[in-house]
Amino acid sequence: MTLCFTGWQQPDDALKAVAPDAIPVPYQSYPSFAQACLAIPQKCDVAIGWSLGGVVLLKALLAGVISPQKIILIATPFCTVATQHFPDGIAEQDFLSLKQHYKTQPVKALRHFHALMNVGDSRAIPQNLFVQEHGIYWLELLEKVDFSYTDLSNLPETLLIHGNNDKVISPANATAFLEKIPNATLQMLPDCGHVLKGMTACLI
Repeated sequence: MTLCFTGWQQPDDALKAVAPDAIPVPYQSYPSFAQACLAIPQKCDVAIGWSLGGVVLLKALLAGVISPQKIILIATPFCTVATQHFPDGIAEQDFLSLKQHYKTQPVKALRHFHALMNVGDSRAIPQNLFVQEHGIYWLELLEKVDFSYTDLSNLPETLLIHGNNDKVISPANATAFLEKIPNATLQMLPDCGHVLKGMTACLI
């Protein structure tokens, strides 16, 4: 069985085009990570996570909620907001602007966000605006992501997939994961942004 964790404010089945048999995990329907964990199927062979979904997948795995034999992390942030030790994250002011914009005008904010997701990828998977009820909670969870001091040495076989033109989550995030996960391989996709249609071949 394969589980699929979608990205922030994306439909649960947003990756159906590339993983049609995967079971979507509707974690964003819940107001907290702890409550979402109660709804995650415990048994799976493979788990796929895109962007924020990759973070939730990792957190669930590290907490012992799931124990897949293989994980696939697509454009997943290693450290979301830029810090002194990881300058390749999103500029702090840019992230704060997104959060404030989303609080006041969520639909307009998502239009801008989706436009950024598609930059650098003419083959991007079309995405629909999808305002989730608990969007701010999950955005703030994303804001706090920093795996710099997390032991990732015991993760199962890991495939990292990242577009080299990603303007949302820098490809440097994938490189950082590669250095911390002994059992990882990286597939960097040329001419792809944050929404990777080119990932299909990698998942087969």
